[in-house]
Amino acid sequence: MTKRAKIQIVCSKRGLERWHYRLVGGNGEIMVTSEKFGSRADCKRRVKRFMSVTLNLLDDDIEQV
Repeated sequence: MTKRAKIQIVCSKRGLERWHYRLVGGNGEIMVTSEKFGSRADCKRRVKRFMSVTLNLLDDDIEQV
């Protein structure tokens, strides 16, 4: 059984903006780290938006460099 990518909501103990999310690949590599947010609820809203946008992407929308 292969491992799947997942999104983790993480809290740092320093600063006013503590919450951020990161996309972790199936191999454990951190692929995307977001900006930091002031509350967990705000971070969760941004995760939902990130997921809705990425699920609607087509292969044609992704450019190859």
